[in-house]
Amino acid sequence: MSAARSHCGGPGCALIVNPPNARSINHFHIHFVHYGSYGASLKKRMESKVCGHGGWQGGGLPCGGKAKFFPGFPGVFSAAMSGGSIHHDSVIAWPMSCGGGGTIVQIAHGCSIEHQIRGDYNPHHHR
Repeated sequence: MSAARSHCGGPGCALIVNPPNARSINHFHIHFVHYGSYGASLKKRMESKVCGHGGWQGGGLPCGGKAKFFPGFPGVFSAAMSGGSIHHDSVIAWPMSCGGGGTIVQIAHGCSIEHQIRGDYNPHHHR
């Protein structure tokens, strides 16, 4: 994740790993994207849930997922696994969250929201 963050680590970026069942190529890779309006709205919604609150927060997040704020830029996958198994999940890191003080780590259970976050979602190509 640190290498991906070096390409896109600002407050308008998201770092995304899709679950194995939703990958365009059959190996692990990280997408770094400047998010569109859906991504901006989702980040704002998560910030209202996690900034200043401890622990994992859910409810109303995509794919029955959850999110947690971590100061700075944590080991994202270790942080994600602190919430349970991520074997079938998307893991999304939102750097420079909560006023720039840290990173929101988001888990989306069993689905990909990469293209919604990116802003190029096409339901005809949805997997």
